[in-house]
Parts: sequence; C-alpha cells; structure tokens
Amino acid sequence: MHSPESLADPSLHWLTFGDVCRENGRRYPLNTAIVCGDVRLTYAELDARVTRLANALRDRGVRFGDRVCWVGQICHQVLELFLATSKLGAALAPVNWRLSPNEMAFVLNDIDPVVTFWQDHEVGGAVRAVTPLIGERGLWVQADADGDARYEEFLAGGSAIDDDEPIDPLTPALIIYTSAFGGQPNGALLHHTGLLRLHVVAQTRRMHQQYAVRHLQDAEFRLASAYCFDQHDVVARGGSNPN
Repeated sequence: MHSPESLADPSLHWLTFGDVCRENGRRYPLNTAIVCGDVRLTYAELDARVTRLANALRDRGVRFGDRVCWVGQICHQVLELFLATSKLGAALAPVNWRLSPNEMAFVLNDIDPVVTFWQDHEVGGAVRAVTPLIGERGLWVQADADGDARYEEFLAGGSAIDDDEPIDPLTPALIIYTSAFGGQPNGALLHHTGLLRLHVVAQTRRMHQQYAVRHLQDAEFRLASAYCFDQHDVVARGGSNPN
C-alpha cells in the first residue's frame, strides 16, 4: 500500500474519487448530484458534506489505509462515505446485510473497521444479531436516526476545510467481499485507478450521452453492478444519481 509520503512529486496530477468530487463541485456546482427520497444535493453541496464527513472521520481516528464499514441498503449516505474515505486515503467496505450473523461477523472481524455505519430500518435485526459475535470493534454510528452518534450529527461535527491531501490513486478505495470459495468470503481491493478505468469503459460505450443517469437499487444490495460501478461512473461524469 502506498502512503502520501511515497509520492515522488505531489504536484503531479493524481486522480482519485476525492479529486473527482472536488472538481465536480467546482465545475458543476449547481448540477444535481443526488436525488434520494426527499434528499436533493447539488455537486457543491455534496462536496461540502463530503469534506465535513471526511474531517469527522479523521477526528474519530480514521487514517490513511484504514477501513470504514457500511451495513445497510443503498442510499446517498453510502456515496458520501465512499467519497469521504477517498479523500482520506481510507477504504469503504459495504457489508451485505443479507449475510447470516456468522458470515457478517467474519467479514467485520476481517475488515476491522475504525467506524461502522448502519441502518436500523430492515437491517437492525441483523446488526443486533451480529454484535455479540464481534464484541467491541470501533465506533458504530446509526445512519437513519436523530440524536447523538447519528449520521447527520456526526457529519456536522467535521470541519468545513478541505485539506486536499494528495492520495496515490493505487490506494484501495473500495473493499467488496466475494463469494466464499475457500470456506469464507474474500475481500477484493479495488483502487481508484481501477474504478475510474471502469468509467472510461462505460463512457466509451455511451459516447452519444452527455450525462448518465442511474437508479439506485433500494430493494437489493447490488454492490458490484449498481453501487460500485454505476454510481461511480455517474459521479465521474458529473451526472445525477436519482433514487
């Protein structure tokens, strides 16, 4: 794994999804970035929220190379977390909430996240079943409730200043756990460059489109197709992610 100190020339352009978020905020400030239920965010608003979230994560101990987990369904918060961890050089690991308690416990123990965000709606039962199996493991933040240690309060506590630290694009940005070929699931590390190359491939296939629009999947956690690739491609293009 590369660290910021390993960059021979930080002035060189190193494109990561944190860079994409910043640039979209500057280039398309009024364009709609996200529509998720009642939540509507422009790219300028998205970048501002992502910066606060990244700083809040840093304040809670998330550093370069660390992991942050999401246990829940797909919503705008997942994309914000992905972009926030990208700005820090950390990796987001979405966990399939349909796993059995033992399977989910293995994944969470394997990831060893500094912070885990979770939803109570439809997912709370799975989280409460797995908690006794993993013990004390980092900070847990509920994403769909108000009050202390909740997502919006957590985000609002972060600084609005973007440090714009250089991050090696070969740093893992996303961890996806695959099927268990050897008895247990395996984590696939996807770095910024690889994910952005997927955007280039998708863009080549849709040269006639100015903007891409994708629907978030709220019925199933389709990590590989819906979240990992479609949302990232839309962000890279400056398009909208509607739900």
